[in-house]
Amino acid sequence: MERAPARERVAAYGEALPLVPEQEREPIVLRLFEVAASARAARRAGAAGPIELLTDLATRRRERTGEDAMLAIMSGWDVIPASVRPLIGGLARDRWIRVGERAAASKTPRVRSAVAGFAEDTADPGFAGIVCGLLCDPDPTVRLRADRALLRLVMTLLSHLPPEMLGSEFAAVAARPRIPLPIEREVLELERVELCRRLSDAAWRFADHRCRSPLIGSLLVLDRVPGTVLERAVAERIRRLLKERNHPSHTPIRTVLRGTPSPLLRERALRWLNIEPVASTCVDRLSSADSVHEHEILLRRAYLAMRPSRARRLRAVRSVGDREHAPVPDAATLARLSSQARRGMVRFVQLIGLDEDARRAAIEPTLADESALVRLAGVHAAHPSDLTDFIYDPDPAIARSAAVRWATLGVAAPLVTMASGQRRIALAGTLARSPHAEVRDIARAERERIDPFAGTAASRLAARRVFERDPISFVKSVRERLADSSSVMNALMLVRGLRLSERFEMDLVDLATTHTDDRVRATAVAALAGVDSEPARRVVRASLNAPDPRVRSNALESVDPDPGVLLEYKNDASHRVRGSAVRRVLMLDGLSPDAGGAAGEALARMLSDDRAAHRLSGAWAAERALRPSRRDAIGPGWRSAVRRVIEAAQSDPDPRVRVRAGRCMRLIEPRSPAPEAA
Repeated sequence: MERAPARERVAAYGEALPLVPEQEREPIVLRLFEVAASARAARRAGAAGPIELLTDLATRRRERTGEDAMLAIMSGWDVIPASVRPLIGGLARDRWIRVGERAAASKTPRVRSAVAGFAEDTADPGFAGIVCGLLCDPDPTVRLRADRALLRLVMTLLSHLPPEMLGSEFAAVAARPRIPLPIEREVLELERVELCRRLSDAAWRFADHRCRSPLIGSLLVLDRVPGTVLERAVAERIRRLLKERNHPSHTPIRTVLRGTPSPLLRERALRWLNIEPVASTCVDRLSSADSVHEHEILLRRAYLAMRPSRARRLRAVRSVGDREHAPVPDAATLARLSSQARRGMVRFVQLIGLDEDARRAAIEPTLADESALVRLAGVHAAHPSDLTDFIYDPDPAIARSAAVRWATLGVAAPLVTMASGQRRIALAGTLARSPHAEVRDIARAERERIDPFAGTAASRLAARRVFERDPISFVKSVRERLADSSSVMNALMLVRGLRLSERFEMDLVDLATTHTDDRVRATAVAALAGVDSEPARRVVRASLNAPDPRVRSNALESVDPDPGVLLEYKNDASHRVRGSAVRRVLMLDGLSPDAGGAAGEALARMLSDDRAAHRLSGAWAAERALRPSRRDAIGPGWRSAVRRVIEAAQSDPDPRVRVRAGRCMRLIEPRSPAPEAA
């Protein structure tokens, strides 16, 4: 055998390789490698002349013999010992590809199958064209092996991805050790682009081979970021297949998308939800998840669902089957996800078509999440009845956001007569002691909008709403507070603010005559001013002689407008009573000259009094009564009063009197200069 010509020895070794015992195969393979390595490739790049062709025949013969040896190695690849397989890396890669093309054209199915096995073990993208051609082989064994080889090429292309993204089955394929052929990095990148192009061609020709790997590979590599024009063209061609509803490959590719166990394809389903022909398939893929990794990869990209065309179709995603395969993770699975995925879960839950109970159950774990950003996302998605828990969050931003959503600003607040209104008022009282200033402000404003007895403009509006909708309950509530010494003042102010004195006339009469607190009596007398009845007038007249100056002052403001009666109090010992009497007289219509002069002189005397409180009360009365429109009505008292106001504004020793008198001057004469406060 050793004396036989090289080509005959190679042929004999190739035929004997699958027949000899296993322990005798290694020496045969080594001899084949020796023959293959002894052939040197021609160095000349241009055309050779006749003489050179004749003189270089031996070299060319050795090259052909070497490739025959490589063909024998590739043809018997299935029986070559694993210990000598790495030796293929010592031979040129382009020679192996040429040999692979020869082997793929063999008429022997065993040889064609061995080529697919060689491509699978080397995972070299240069064999993509050969493997894709073998997908249409008439022998089913060859087609099956070519299908596995192409899947291995794709998984090697995606081996840079984390294994959990590919799924356990595909990750195992990508992690299998391979026998690399020598190749430069730039060439490898070009070969990978060519692999993608071959994949797209094979996917479009699914009807010719019925193999799944081109479809799986096309879906997995479709959204690789394309950099070159060729890569973009390949990606667009694969994407176009998803839109071809009537193409023979469309139904199989939808089946692959729906059932292939790869978390990456669940994320792809979210991306392609806006592609109409595969939208229903994407919905099916998104409706269940088989592992924590499927939840992780999808929820990290949940922001993609904000696109309106995707969000609209996500409503069709619902929980199917048991809880283990639900589209959203349970609490135990959620704790294993990254914070970004947990935030995405909140957004995803808001968009899919879950019922209210399922949505609340999915969002509830965010309440105790360690990440403030996740809790903040939970606030924006929480059910209104769950917001109260978030308001107690130690993070001020979260507590503020929950309080803003909880508050009724801009919407109709519940009535205080309703149980929900009572609970809201109680919670607002608790939140008024929150450690966060903004929450305290929101709670106070909320209570004012609901509690009709808070004593603010907003609370009076709430009281009016309650009175209009449920007057019986409102009147009962007000009377209960009028009978309570701790809330009687707020109730009285509410009655005055809503001008409901006639409705509560007897209550006011009782308070004005029997209550022990002078402030309450004075306020009740003031409230009776709007009641036109004999009992009310009788109580007001009786209050003119009350010992407390506030009661007498309010009675003067409420009593019948008789200048003679009012002027009797112009020299009262209380500055409050004097000021009310003088102001009331000066504001009367149809005032006689004598009464106007007496009132003006009384005002001038108050402004000249040596007691600062009386001068300040006089300035108060002047500011309210002395108007240019009242000059003729006041008559002779106008001049003396105005003269004294000017003097007080310029030289009064009390700065409070000067300021108030100065304001009165500007009302009388707008061009008057402002007085100094000190």
